[in-house]
Amino acid sequence: MDNPGDKGEQLNLDRAELRAVARRPVEGSLKGFFLDLKSLFSIQTLKAAVTEFQRDNALGLAAQLAFYLILALFPFILVLVSLMGTFSSPELASDVLEYFRQVTPPQVYELIETYLSSILSGNNPAPGLFSFGIVLTLWSASGAFAALIEALNKAYDVEETRPFWKVRGIALLMTLGLSGMILIGVLLLVFGPPIGRGVADLFGLGSVFEAVWN
Repeated sequence: MDNPGDKGEQLNLDRAELRAVARRPVEGSLKGFFLDLKSLFSIQTLKAAVTEFQRDNALGLAAQLAFYLILALFPFILVLVSLMGTFSSPELASDVLEYFRQVTPPQVYELIETYLSSILSGNNPAPGLFSFGIVLTLWSASGAFAALIEALNKAYDVEETRPFWKVRGIALLMTLGLSGMILIGVLLLVFGPPIGRGVADLFGLGSVFEAVWN
């Protein structure tokens, strides 16, 4: 009968071999590439990878990440269009909503349009909807980042020693940073073509630059 201690020692050895291959400097030769590929696809390494995958509950963590990210998507759209309708113009909000019409399924777009019809009419900026949306977005998305931190800790066998409030605070800061980048990206999608035309006219770059820009 195999000794459980021997199995644990073998698993640690396989794990160390797998990480050694991953951290090995790139030699730049085709022979070295195939040697690394052979090491990664050996039976022993694949068994260690499957064991790690099951031990770390990778599927459960992936489902947790997907749940929080999908949960944060709809309130984030509410925040985005409410922000445009409140602090800018209904026309700009309509442009953003038109972009979502092109990239979201019809059922999702109809639901969004129903909730945001008052904003686009210009009669009701719906500050309560904006506040509710931003709180729900931050809570949901920070949960996703907290799950990501937990997943990375498990993947690298790191024990979490920070208190809950610090982990959640880091997740919240990451959420704010990502939200800002997404907001900038959506604004660039809306204002990108006019900016491209302006740059092309200013520097005399012509229609080729506009085509590449867009």
